[in-house]
Amino acid sequence: ATVLRDRAVSQCKAECFEEATRLFLRALYEFDAVGNHRYAAVVENNYGYLLLCVDRFNEAETHLRNARNRFDELGDNVRRAQVDDTLAHLYIRLGKFSDAEKAILSSISTLEAGDEEALLAESLNTRALLLCRQDRFNEAKGVLQGALQIAQHCGDTERFAKTLLIIGDQLIEKLDRNEVLELRLRLSKSLDLNLQLSTQESIRLILERIR
Repeated sequence: ATVLRDRAVSQCKAECFEEATRLFLRALYEFDAVGNHRYAAVVENNYGYLLLCVDRFNEAETHLRNARNRFDELGDNVRRAQVDDTLAHLYIRLGKFSDAEKAILSSISTLEAGDEEALLAESLNTRALLLCRQDRFNEAKGVLQGALQIAQHCGDTERFAKTLLIIGDQLIEKLDRNEVLELRLRLSKSLDLNLQLSTQESIRLILERIR
């Protein structure tokens, strides 16, 4: 189901979405039936993410909130924080910035307490996206620098590159010439790393824009 979810999102294939939906709902029913609430929560979170990616926001929120409640009851704070991050993305898409801020600050607070550096870098990126949508660019810049340091410290090259992409996409007009040159150099060097193909393609597109 998760493979079909990713294919539905990346390739916009309706048949993949329909099959992924069928499998997610079947898995959710069966895990609930046997009392495996942790796996049910994982399935509900994945399904909520899929719905978010295809702009079915009301359904996505329902399943994500259900997943969050399940993880909370299980005492799984890290997965709950990941759901909070996804909820923040949903609220950003809807323009509900107050709800987005509440969700992402909850995620960041939990991950900081749990020493989850890689996931924390991702949530900081989400926080920065929210700040950019609110035209709080200086704050976003500081948050992204923090995310870069954390991703670099824990050796997460994928999240490091994605943070650079956010800077290039959201803040390029707010950078001075030296900062732009530094960003271009870092992005170019990132192409030598073992990154996902989609990330490599995004880097090339950004580099074309900031020649």
